[in-house]
Amino acid sequence: MRRRMLGNPRGVLHGPRSRLGSLLQFASRTCEAKSRPLADAIISCMRFLLTHPVDTRPSLVVDTCSEIDERAIARLRNDLHGLGCANGLLFDPRQCIILHDTYSTMDASSIVVEGAALNADLVLARVTGSTIEERVERWLEALSVRWDSALPIEPGIAAPFIADVVPAASGSMLHVLKGAA
Repeated sequence: MRRRMLGNPRGVLHGPRSRLGSLLQFASRTCEAKSRPLADAIISCMRFLLTHPVDTRPSLVVDTCSEIDERAIARLRNDLHGLGCANGLLFDPRQCIILHDTYSTMDASSIVVEGAALNADLVLARVTGSTIEERVERWLEALSVRWDSALPIEPGIAAPFIADVVPAASGSMLHVLKGAA
């Protein structure tokens, strides 16, 4: 696990015994479980957690996978609920979906996919990288430090991120959890 201190000038770290340390261990185990070579598992996975410096709960959970399907969405939905996080993104090389907790119920069923899937190349148009994981990591770094330079220029693509994703990412620390390659 790598930890990046973005938007955190005081360099506040959280130890493994802290609540954040426990959440990071949970998220890491969940990501590793998703990448096991089982018939119903996602083959590749990288998870990014964004946390605000003064909060122990992730404000945004972002997963990458080889292909978005109902199982990948269900896993992220359950993980968001388990982590107490209201916002999630799921990327594959072709598309991106946004998940948000509506708080309509007290379980994972209140976490819904918002709108239609977005083209990943359009969402990540302002960053470069050879893999989806690299591009998503660079995009999240930019989103945390200066969100207006990370979002796509096209308003129709940028708009879904403004209400929930931007506030969740702005000034956050980026924690990178790697599953299988």
